[in-house]
Amino acid sequence: VGASAGFIGKNRLDAATEAAAKPAIAQAIIDLGVDSAEIAGVISNIREIFNVQEEDFAEMCGDVYKRYIIGMVKTPITMTSEMKELKNLRSALSMENLAVGSAHGAAAKEFYRQTSIFTPLEDLDDPDHPDRMSIDKFLFLSERAFRQGGETEQAFKYEMSRVSKAFNIKLSEAVERVAEVAEPFYQKALDSTRAKLDTDSV
Repeated sequence: VGASAGFIGKNRLDAATEAAAKPAIAQAIIDLGVDSAEIAGVISNIREIFNVQEEDFAEMCGDVYKRYIIGMVKTPITMTSEMKELKNLRSALSMENLAVGSAHGAAAKEFYRQTSIFTPLEDLDDPDHPDRMSIDKFLFLSERAFRQGGETEQAFKYEMSRVSKAFNIKLSEAVERVAEVAEPFYQKALDSTRAKLDTDSV
């Protein structure tokens, strides 16, 4: 009985620690921003303050990342700054490639579940529907995150396949949809560069 009570007590302590530590991570990101030079150190200190095991803390960071990207794609328009924002978030949370892939896979499942409850499938097939645009944005940001992480081609295909499957589409279709998001996005960047060259402001 004593051992059982001790185990239950430990579980309650673990739950209490997680309940306090995870919001502290999120609050640090809100207060300092993902581009702060101090953010990674502050988040690392949170683990020490709450005395969280490294594996458990990595799981918390993955969940914070997951919630962050879901919040990001709820605005269907892709912004230039968002790729760097996710890269900075990854650095702030000290996440390895495998953890980033897992977070994107879990976020894709949750976002698709939330979206498909209220949005009919025919609307999700319409490229101009905001929820379809959000899914395409998710695919694009995932592709960029995996490429920025320097994944091998095999690992990249695995991670993108996991995200594609969560949205109930094939990898080939996901890649096409990424390209559709990227094309006007990079055309805008190219036009901006040309304009600067024309005015000698580069």
